[in-house]
Amino acid sequence: MMKVIISFLSLFLLHNCSFQKEEKQSLDKENSSKDEIFIGKEFYAGDELSDYECIKNSSHFKSDSLCYSVYKPLHYHYFVFSLEKFLSNEDVEKFRILDTLHLKSIAHINFIHNELGASLFLDDKKIKEWIFNKTPNITTPEDIVITEEGIIQNDSGEMIQFKNISEVINRIQKSKLFTLKKMYQHDLNQDGYKDIFLVFKNNNDLKSDDHKTLVAPIILLIHQGGDKYRFFHNEKIYPSMEGFFFKRIAFKDNFFTIELDTEVPDEYTAEKYITFKYSKNKIVLHRFGKITNWQDERKPFNAQLTQKDFGEILFEDYDPEKINEIIYE
Repeated sequence: MMKVIISFLSLFLLHNCSFQKEEKQSLDKENSSKDEIFIGKEFYAGDELSDYECIKNSSHFKSDSLCYSVYKPLHYHYFVFSLEKFLSNEDVEKFRILDTLHLKSIAHINFIHNELGASLFLDDKKIKEWIFNKTPNITTPEDIVITEEGIIQNDSGEMIQFKNISEVINRIQKSKLFTLKKMYQHDLNQDGYKDIFLVFKNNNDLKSDDHKTLVAPIILLIHQGGDKYRFFHNEKIYPSMEGFFFKRIAFKDNFFTIELDTEVPDEYTAEKYITFKYSKNKIVLHRFGKITNWQDERKPFNAQLTQKDFGEILFEDYDPEKINEIIYE
């Protein structure tokens, strides 16, 4: 009888230990998945994850090195938004996770960054806000930096302060690369004050192998009260290339359209309509249209793209080559 009891107890203990071991392994696996993305973690670009897939990430902002990533666990049905900070780039880019947020969906996610911090929106509803500085970093026209290649280094969206628009124009023209071609005024952010649009032309003779001869900046200054503006720029929208001509900028409410003409003699003429929308301190590509009229018997080619085709493209990130890839893929 005693042998039977001892055998029974042995089997019970063996089964219980086995169950606890399996339960621990299950928990360890779950915890391992959770521990891959955590606040304070430092990692390098390209680091592999065993339980997560990185489905989206942003470049870092020059002003405060903030950026973000969105991860999806391989074994769970949710997403992890990770607010991150760029630390260094000795051999490989290094980052630190500042905060994380679990989301059920990212279908209509919108990350807005400014000099005070950042906000995360889902379906136009703010679900998280991070405030890092009480006092915004305000620059002046003298702080505008233009590289030898003709690229403006300042962050798009940063605050700039000036008394007269000539201060900005003169600073750009001081580089000797550009001259003001056209200036427009329109209340884009609908605050009752005129915003300023500056279109520059390139002063150099065109050389296909010299980048500084192929760019021409368009600058947007969005009024923020008093003598302060938000500074946006793009050097690629209106390329300084043979056969490309700036026509005008047309406005309606919080939309504006940059109209360009293209001509290749004896081959074709083309019209481009690039429409942007201002919303929540961001300027986003809304629509792109290109109509090509051939000089032979071919019918006109009409390409019309919307955000369903190209996703979210900020004004400062617009690149005609990427749009062409979508049109001619």
